[in-house]
Amino acid sequence: MADSATDSGEPHPHIGGAYTIFYYDDLGAAADWYANVLGLTRMLSAPGLEIFRLGGSSCVALVGAGHGSQMPVREANKGVILSLETEDLEGWHARLFRMGVAGAGEGLQTGVDGRTLEFKVRDPGGYCVEFFEWI
Repeated sequence: MADSATDSGEPHPHIGGAYTIFYYDDLGAAADWYANVLGLTRMLSAPGLEIFRLGGSSCVALVGAGHGSQMPVREANKGVILSLETEDLEGWHARLFRMGVAGAGEGLQTGVDGRTLEFKVRDPGGYCVEFFEWI
């Protein structure tokens, strides 16, 4: 059955931000990676939960196994990518390559039918983290 909802013309309720949520067997390793490798600012640290600011009102939340409503995905394809836009793609690539981050040695590639330049790495839980800039 198709969704028959239509815009009534009324103002939409406010959305205050967006959170990407990843689940981990080893929350400590993931939190260390986002704090020390990516240098993200930790907003909250609680049992089973670490939240880092990405920029503006966007965050990434890391949840330990046994906490939250989901479980870590153990397959290689997690079905999700954390895609980070940057104006210094080469700087990020050089930094992560020097640090030996998995995937950083692959080099820069074009994406989105030639609209972006990008590279992808893997975090400690195997999630894909993509860095890109618009061309």
